[in-house]
Amino acid sequence: MRECLIYLTHLDPQDAQDSMLKKLDKQVDTSPASEWSWNNLNTLCWAIGSISGALSEPAEKTFLVRVIKDLLNLCEQKKGKDHKAVIASNIMYVVGQVRSVERANTTTCTRQAAKRVHCARTSD
Repeated sequence: MRECLIYLTHLDPQDAQDSMLKKLDKQVDTSPASEWSWNNLNTLCWAIGSISGALSEPAEKTFLVRVIKDLLNLCEQKKGKDHKAVIASNIMYVVGQVRSVERANTTTCTRQAAKRVHCARTSD
C-alpha cells in the first residue's frame, strides 16, 4: 500500500496532498458530520507518513506544517487523556517519518507537541 501511495503522489503531488488534507479536515471538523475516530486518524497519519520523501522539499515542508498544526489543534479540541494520547502518538509518527525537512524543525515541532499534550493531560 505504501508503494501505491508513493506512486500516486509522484503522478499528481497536489491531488495527493489535497486528498489527505480533506480527510484531515473531516477529522478536525466539530460538526456532527465529522469523521473523527482513532482508526480513521491512525490510518490517515500512516498514509501521510508513507509519502514522506515523495514530494519536493518545499512542498513537503508546507504540507507537513499544515498537517501538524491541524493535529495540534485537534489535540486541543478533544477532551480526555485517551483521545489526546492517540493524537499525540500520530503527531510523533508523522514527525518521525519526515525525511527532507531539517531535523531541527522537526525536533522543535516534536517538543511543542509534547508540551501541548502534557498541558492537555494535566488540565483534564
